[in-house]
Amino acid sequence: MPPQKDSRLALTIRQYEPGDETKILALFNRVFGDQAPDDFHVRSLEHWTWKYRQNPAGIIDLFLAFNAEGDCVGQYAGVPNRFLMQGEQYFSSQSVDSVTDPKFRRGLQRPGLFVNLGYEYAETFGGKHRDVIMYGYPVPHHYRIGNKYLKYHLIRGINFLVKEHLLGYGAEPPNQEVEVVTVDRFGPDVDALWERTKGEFGASHVRDAAYLNWRFADHPDIDYTLLLAKDRKTGEARGIAALRDGGYATEIVSLIEWLVPFEDQATEDMLLHRAYELTRDIGKQLLVAWFPEATPHFERFQKTHDFYVSFTPYIQVVRPYESAVTIEWLRANWYQTMGDMDLY
Repeated sequence: MPPQKDSRLALTIRQYEPGDETKILALFNRVFGDQAPDDFHVRSLEHWTWKYRQNPAGIIDLFLAFNAEGDCVGQYAGVPNRFLMQGEQYFSSQSVDSVTDPKFRRGLQRPGLFVNLGYEYAETFGGKHRDVIMYGYPVPHHYRIGNKYLKYHLIRGINFLVKEHLLGYGAEPPNQEVEVVTVDRFGPDVDALWERTKGEFGASHVRDAAYLNWRFADHPDIDYTLLLAKDRKTGEARGIAALRDGGYATEIVSLIEWLVPFEDQATEDMLLHRAYELTRDIGKQLLVAWFPEATPHFERFQKTHDFYVSFTPYIQVVRPYESAVTIEWLRANWYQTMGDMDLY
């Protein structure tokens, strides 16, 4: 698509081109650094390259605005993922890192640069040729604007699952059938695990080794612990998990990723046993996970493993770009974990 001139705002709006990242980062660091100077961490070129260029989806979903001097003054961004839906592979896009120079912001009654960029983004990337859905976790102000102008629909509130009293955890391993080891990266055996497990999900990110290694092993800013559960007799990969210290709060350990065939109770028990031990060894009381309420994991973690539900202020919104994809169907069939969130 050729660059679009916004005569009202005197800006040029276009897709990302190689080399734009330095101007994007200058805008991002200036705006967010001014908004929250005590909490802000400068976004590095290494982080940007990891998130966008090294993403195994292989595409970049960015729309940008430039002023007459060539400065980037707005961005509407998405992180694409390969997305399995009803057995077919598409792309989804998580809306992240949207930023606008304060000079070009408007209120709810008059759409400004954020809406202009979001409109061009949806027109260009939305549809089966690219992204079948967009989703995100907006702050209330962005949700109100997105709902009014960009077809954001509320799909759910985010309710975490919490396991407490882990500092004194000292249980014996629940079985000897499964061995859990810590790994630096996942390999082809995890690709095979994904192929065996993906039929359980109506919709999900493609959780193969390429995705998992990019998301966790290669993250430039956060150290994750990667767990691989193996069959002691055959060596076959039976499940994986990823954990990190902190996340939603500093006093917790987060169970960020989880891929275990639902009927494999022995693997589930052993991976959670190891997660409890790691939480204890870090010196934390609480292990926190997330699965949508419609997944069977949400109920089983409560009934079988004594997790309780903790409400959060976060919401998830979605914009289907195909009429056949409904909010109700996604709410009932979409498998997600905390790893699907750019927040952690």
